[in-house]
Amino acid sequence: MLEIRLLGPVEIVGGPGRGDRLSAILRRLFAVLVLRAGDGVRFDELVEELWTQEPPAHVENALHAHVSRLRKYLDAWEPEDAGRERLTATPGGYALAVVPDEVDVLRFKELRRQAYEPSRSPSEAIDLLERGLRLWRGPALLDAAEGPICAAAASVLMDLRLLTVTYLYELRLRRGEHAEVIPDLQELATAHPLEEALQDLLMLALYRSGRQAQALAVYDRLRRQLAERLGIVPGPGIQSRVQAILTQSSELDDLDQRFVSR
Repeated sequence: MLEIRLLGPVEIVGGPGRGDRLSAILRRLFAVLVLRAGDGVRFDELVEELWTQEPPAHVENALHAHVSRLRKYLDAWEPEDAGRERLTATPGGYALAVVPDEVDVLRFKELRRQAYEPSRSPSEAIDLLERGLRLWRGPALLDAAEGPICAAAASVLMDLRLLTVTYLYELRLRRGEHAEVIPDLQELATAHPLEEALQDLLMLALYRSGRQAQALAVYDRLRRQLAERLGIVPGPGIQSRVQAILTQSSELDDLDQRFVSR
């Protein structure tokens, strides 16, 4: 079975080959076909994805040639004409067949879905989320996100990763790991200075670790950043959090309390 990796540089692992043997245009072709696996990609969409500037004069012939090259690579990774079986022509374009367990994107989404099941304990959910996040090797579709479909998918996946990371640290706070998560949350809050959910988690972790002044400083920095960059004020959820910190409300000690949503 192949291992198809899109959560970072595009790679195919299995048999004698690796995805880094693919040219840039074949990486984009392979990535968009994986993203639309089962549904297929129309001819005009493939042209726009592969040639973001001016397409070649005989674009249909060029596309067919790239599809043939990709099939040869797939044949090298799997025996018995697997490339022709996996990558097929459709009435309006091409389609690629994959098994969900082969694709890191689909495995990540499935682990995330399992973690969000209401019956999961925090420890079980944390384990599932960490397994999913370990699939990431860098920004999604790192070397294949030039065309519109892959670029949009990469943006969605990166946002989903951030949501997953945020939920992971929410669960760790619920498990009482206040001091332990502070370094990671500080790094995340710096990388995403306008993400109120992350700032909220950092504020709560600091407060529960006896660092009230630093928790308030996080809010002050967020308030300034939002005003300077977007001309807005923090949302009501995080404003309620800072008021609770100022009054040292007992609700802040409740491990199951609500957090600010993204």
